[in-house]
Amino acid sequence: MEDNPLLVGLYKNALAALTDVCFVIAVNGLQGLIQTCENGPDIIIADLDMPDLDGFKMVNILHLDPVYRHVPLIIISGLKEADILARGGLPDGASFIRKKNFSPLELRTLVTNRMEKKGSECISN
Repeated sequence: MEDNPLLVGLYKNALAALTDVCFVIAVNGLQGLIQTCENGPDIIIADLDMPDLDGFKMVNILHLDPVYRHVPLIIISGLKEADILARGGLPDGASFIRKKNFSPLELRTLVTNRMEKKGSECISN
């Protein structure tokens, strides 16, 4: 889930080498919830600062649902960790990458590790 098309392209390029990955794009938290319910992703990559329903609300809603509570979550956000904590924090087990320090290798490694644990073939962001 990312509302900036340039960043969506950057993330897709970072994961392009993973041939067994499919993407579903959502530009806000509401679309993210809908896409999650329709596609049952194996991993969710999300921003927190989004229009309409923000990423905080989306991940909290998903975390309350037993069907989606254990879907691995990778947060890529420009927010500082202190700001995230002040807004309620992230669910346990969520991985965090700051946009300022974004590394394609780090994202690819996180996704690869999560995919190996799940043995799955589809990612949603």
